Amino acid sequence: MWTDDERARRLRAADVDVWLDRWSTVPGDSIPGSIGDAFDTTDACLILLSPSYVKGNWTTKEMRVAEGYLVIPVIIRQCEIPPLLRELVYVDLTSPDPHDDQRAFQRLMQAIDAIRDTTRRAPSGLSGGSS
Repeated sequence: MWTDDERARRLRAADVDVWLDRWSTVPGDSIPGSIGDAFDTTDACLILLSPSYVKGNWTTKEMRVAEGYLVIPVIIRQCEIPPLLRELVYVDLTSPDPHDDQRAFQRLMQAIDAIRDTTRRAPSGLSGGSS
């Protein structure tokens, strides 16, 4: 099973900008403010779902900040999908089978590439992921 850091490094290796609180903040920073700043330069948000994330205090706050952006739920450990995300197509990275994991990661990268293509084609001043 991949850790969050390993997944983030894998995405970075695929030339995806990644924001993780422990990589992108320092003591005293406002987490919602830092997330909001990250959204100023993004077209989409991957929300990594795990039991601890779903039960955590930040789940609803982060989803509120993500409102209006393209959100891709990514299940990294089996858990219940929060109500706000249930109608979205998700990527499941929980399979212990490396082939399934690779296929799911490829599916995720296809979604990211499609977002990048849309953003590149968007007229000046418009973002492909915001409304």
